[in-house]
Amino acid sequence: MRPVLGVSLTSLAALVAVEQRGSFSRAAKDLGIDQGAISRQIMRLEARLGVRLLDRRTRDIRLTAAGQRLLPQVRTAVEMLEVALAAVRSPSSPTKLRIRASLPTFATQWLIPRLQKLRMETGLTVELQLSGDAPSPEEDVDI
Repeated sequence: MRPVLGVSLTSLAALVAVEQRGSFSRAAKDLGIDQGAISRQIMRLEARLGVRLLDRRTRDIRLTAAGQRLLPQVRTAVEMLEVALAAVRSPSSPTKLRIRASLPTFATQWLIPRLQKLRMETGLTVELQLSGDAPSPEEDVDI
C-alpha cells in the first residue's frame, strides 16, 4: 500500500500510541514492537512533515503545537480504521495465541526472538508461559 502523502499508517498509529501511553516504551509494548521501532516511526513522520510533533524530555513526552493540531484527526482516523477492520474480521478469526513452552531454552533461543514478527504479521496477541511441565489436554493452550 502506498503511503498517504508519503506518511505511513504505522507512523500515525505510533504517534497515537505514544501520546496515549505517555512514553515510547509503553507504546512499543502495546503495539508489540521494540522502543527503537516506535522512535524511528515518529522520527520518519516528523521528517516527512517537516515539523517536530513531540517534545522529548527525560521523563516526559509532550505534544508540540503542531502535534496538538495533528493528533485529534489522526486519533479519530486510527480509531475509525480499527472499527472498520474489526467489522470485517471473521468472528472465528483468533485474536490471541496461547503458547506454553516446557523447554525454556527453546523459548528463549528460538521462539521469543520470532514473536515480534508473528505479532506484526498476524495481529495476534501472544501469551507465552514458560514452564518445566508439558500442558495437560484440559488446559486452554493453543501450542
